[in-house]
Amino acid sequence: MPCYYQNRFLLRKALALATKKDVAALEKLSRTEVEQFMSQWNKSEAFRDDYKKRESPSLCGRQLSLDGRMRNLGHDEEPHILVAPTFVKREAAFTRKELKCLMKDVKAKAPCWYGCPKHI
Repeated sequence: MPCYYQNRFLLRKALALATKKDVAALEKLSRTEVEQFMSQWNKSEAFRDDYKKRESPSLCGRQLSLDGRMRNLGHDEEPHILVAPTFVKREAAFTRKELKCLMKDVKAKAPCWYGCPKHI
């Protein structure tokens, strides 16, 4: 995955080309980036898995399936349920044993990104 600074550089380059109204160069830049992405997508299963993992929360929040379509809740699909954070007031800090127990409980209740089903 490209890092933040690579994405910023690419965005600045695209904005500069758009400002100059250089449509041909902008199309070439776009085509090159799409080809690079698709090449990585087709060659690397790790890349696909990482991309899906990173995009899942965004799709989940917009009630979209993994391929970007609106979820059809009438056909064996469950709505996404976002897990609300639980707040506990305590006077003293948690012990290490209590923290481990709480973390196990949280993981059991929210096995996927923000409570979304794994099949999205």
